[in-house]
Amino acid sequence: MGKLIKLSDDKDFKILMFLWRWKIATSAMLGCRFYGSDRSSGVYQRLLRLEQAGFVQARSDVSGSRYVWSLNTRGYAAIKSRLPALKEDGYKCEKLGHDLLVNVVHLGDWINGIPNNAEVFTEQQLRRYDGASYPDWVPDSQKHRPDGYWKIDLGNKPQIFALEVELSRKTNADYHAVADYYQGWKRILKVVWVVDKLQDANRLKKKLDDGAGSDAGFHNFLTVGQIAMHGWQAEFILGSDQGKTLAEMLHNSPITGQEPVIGQLLMNTAKSPHKTDGYKDFAAGDFCY
Repeated sequence: MGKLIKLSDDKDFKILMFLWRWKIATSAMLGCRFYGSDRSSGVYQRLLRLEQAGFVQARSDVSGSRYVWSLNTRGYAAIKSRLPALKEDGYKCEKLGHDLLVNVVHLGDWINGIPNNAEVFTEQQLRRYDGASYPDWVPDSQKHRPDGYWKIDLGNKPQIFALEVELSRKTNADYHAVADYYQGWKRILKVVWVVDKLQDANRLKKKLDDGAGSDAGFHNFLTVGQIAMHGWQAEFILGSDQGKTLAEMLHNSPITGQEPVIGQLLMNTAKSPHKTDGYKDFAAGDFCY
């Protein structure tokens, strides 16, 4: 049982809500979002305080050198009443490496805050929310659940993008079902796929083409290495937006444009980044246990 303390202010609840929505986060991510710096000592001290009280927990890779933060049972209980109606109770992250990479890509240049004319909807929300709690722009379907959505409002026609982080192979039937899903939701403008290597992108694109005929050009591909090196400045290696960066795809107006965030900052899994000069980059396999 953690030390019995009360959550001190609204920032505590915001951190807990962030950890529920995104499942896990690094110290650097939380420092950027809530303290204005990836190397904030303030966020580290607050996280230690919340950990001692039993609201959050630090989870390390198998070597004990890379860390992420997640909720504990007590933390979830503290914020549950602030959530909308849920179809599935829970908060845990089962695939640490995969979900951390999803967060790196999904948050990207918006780690410091979502622009006023943009929204994101996470895999946690897709999984847990009751369909009645979905915003009207999010597909309410049991056929497929991507790793999240971005939405950008441009006048009367919002642009919706889906995220798929694909680190393991599925069957041909699974990919045909995914292609069919996106064929059926024409409001989704583009699908951003993140795969391990270029050959994975070529293989996956062929399977999607087989499932969707010749109308699969809205699938665009990046590699994990590109994201680690360049963040949202990574250029698509395959798809109709080949040569364009993810930032260019999502930054459709000056309102949504943000300062670029380097890939290494988002990939930094140091527990106390304010004490180090370098970055502790991770690979998804570091957290497979």
